[in-house]
Amino acid sequence: MTPRSIETDFSTLLNEHVGGAGPVDLTLHGPLLSGPVHPKVLWATLSLAANPGQEIAIPALPGWSYQSFDQLSTAQISHSAVALVIEGRPWKVAQFISGPHTEAILDFHELGAVYLVKGTRSLPVETGHKQTLLSIWLTYALSAELWGTQGKWTRFHERLHALFHDRDLLMGEDSPGHYPLKPCVQSIEKAGFQGTKLDKTYLLVLPWSFSLSALQRLEEIISEEFPCLS
Repeated sequence: MTPRSIETDFSTLLNEHVGGAGPVDLTLHGPLLSGPVHPKVLWATLSLAANPGQEIAIPALPGWSYQSFDQLSTAQISHSAVALVIEGRPWKVAQFISGPHTEAILDFHELGAVYLVKGTRSLPVETGHKQTLLSIWLTYALSAELWGTQGKWTRFHERLHALFHDRDLLMGEDSPGHYPLKPCVQSIEKAGFQGTKLDKTYLLVLPWSFSLSALQRLEEIISEEFPCLS
C-alpha cells in the first residue's frame, strides 16, 4: 500500500462517519466508540497494515505511567494486586483522573487494556501492533485536548450540566459523560437518542466519539421538550 493509497483510505474512513443525524447510542452498556477511533489511531492502523515492520513513535504522556495489554485478562494477570478495575468510558476515566486512587486497570474492550499509574514509574514496554495502537489512543484519551479547561469533555459537561440543571432534570450527581435524569427524559428516544431506563432514572452515558453536532442536537431537543424553569 502506497502513502497515497493510505491517504485515500484514511479520508474515506473519516468521511464515512462525518455528520449524520442517525440514532445515537447513549445506553449504559453501549459501545465505547460509536464511530471511528481518533484519527491518529486510524492513521497508525492503516500504516501498520501497509508496513507491518515499521516502528511508530508513541507520543509522550506527562504525569502518567502505563503498560498496554492486548486484553483485560492479560493485564489482570500481570497486575493482580491492583484493586481498581474500571471500564474505559469517559465518565469512569474522569473519576479516576480526579479521584484518590493512584493506579488502576482500564478496560477499553476491543482496543485492549491498560495498567495506568499517576506519576512517573518505570514499567515494562509491551510490544505489538495492538499495544502500539492502544498507547496512541491512551495519550489522546488522557490529553488536555479532552480534559483541559477548554477540553472537549470539560466544555461538553459544562453545557450539559447547565442544560439539565436549569430544567430540573438531574436525578443525583452527574459527571462528564454520565447523566442520571428524570424518567420523563425518555421522550428524547423519538428523536434518535437512546438511553437506559433504570428503576427511578433515565441514564445517558456518552461514548468517546460523542460529537459536537450530537451535543447540539441533544441541546435542541431537550430545550424543545423541557423549557427552562427560570
